[in-house]
Amino acid sequence: MAKSKRGRLGRSTSGDFDDVALKHAWDWFSLHAAQRMQSLNLFLVSVAFLLAGYGVAYQSANFMVASFLSIAGIIVAVCFALLDLRNRQLIRAGEAALERLQDQLADLVSMPEIRMLASVEKPDLWGGTYTRMIRGIALALLGLFLVALIVALASLFNVLPDATVPVPSPSPSLPAE
Repeated sequence: MAKSKRGRLGRSTSGDFDDVALKHAWDWFSLHAAQRMQSLNLFLVSVAFLLAGYGVAYQSANFMVASFLSIAGIIVAVCFALLDLRNRQLIRAGEAALERLQDQLADLVSMPEIRMLASVEKPDLWGGTYTRMIRGIALALLGLFLVALIVALASLFNVLPDATVPVPSPSPSLPAE
C-alpha cells in the first residue's frame, strides 16, 4: 500500500499534488497573460504600420490603397478584439484555480494577505482593468479606421469639397493725400 503524504497545502494526497496543482495553475495563468500582452503588442505594431501606409497612400492621392488599408485596419481591430476575448477567458480559468489555491494557502499559513486575486478582483473607483483599457484601445482604433475609410472613399469619389481656402485678393491701394 502506498504511503500517503501531506502536500504543502495540508491535504492528504498520494503524492505531492498540491505542488503540481499550484505549478499547473500558475503556468496556465502566466502563459495566457503573457500571450495577451504579446497580442496587444502585435496589434499596436500592426496598427502603426497600417496607419503609416494609409498616411502615405492618402498623401499621394492613392485613395484606393488608403481604402484597402482602412479595411485591413478594421479587420485587424475586430480580430484582435475577438482574440483578446478568448485570451481573457483562458486567463480567468487560471485565476479561478489560483484563487482556490490561494484560499487554501492563506488558511494554512494564517495569512489572509496571500489572497491576492481576491484583493484585486474589483478595481477602485478610478482604477481600470486590462480588459477595459484593451477594449477601449480596440474600439478607438476601430473607429479611427472607420473614419479613415469614409474619408478615403469620399476622396476617391470626389465627395469631399476642395480643402484649399481661397486667398482674398489685395485691395487696391488708396491714393496718397
